[in-house]
Amino acid sequence: MDAPRLRQVDNNLERYTFHYVDAAGTTSYAITMPTPQTSLSEWEVLQTNDVQLINNPDPVISLATLQVGPHEVADAMTREWQGCHVSGLTLYFDGTEQDLLWTGFCTMADGMVTGSTSNRTRTFVPVNALPDLPPPTATPT
Repeated sequence: MDAPRLRQVDNNLERYTFHYVDAAGTTSYAITMPTPQTSLSEWEVLQTNDVQLINNPDPVISLATLQVGPHEVADAMTREWQGCHVSGLTLYFDGTEQDLLWTGFCTMADGMVTGSTSNRTRTFVPVNALPDLPPPTATPT
């Protein structure tokens, strides 16, 4: 890939996927580290021409500027929502805020909740106070 640009990082605190796009933004590579202990030769690489990332046209992510790690975001989420299970975290550049943002997803007994953490302010903000999804046993009223 010519001039790869890191655009997004997805993880679940164990498995990390780094999403790169080419200079034209037409080809992407998803490079997955299955576990932190996995040797580099065992990382998975997937190439696609279907680039579907959050804020894809925005500037690249520089991990050198990262001040907030995924475990800090997960800790903030579990403090906010007792008993939640962090199911995923996504790091991306938010063009509106001109900042790296982590968006986290936490599963609870009655649905999914989300929150974001700013890299600049290190502040966690719940995006929704109520679960996103109804409980699986709920019936429409």
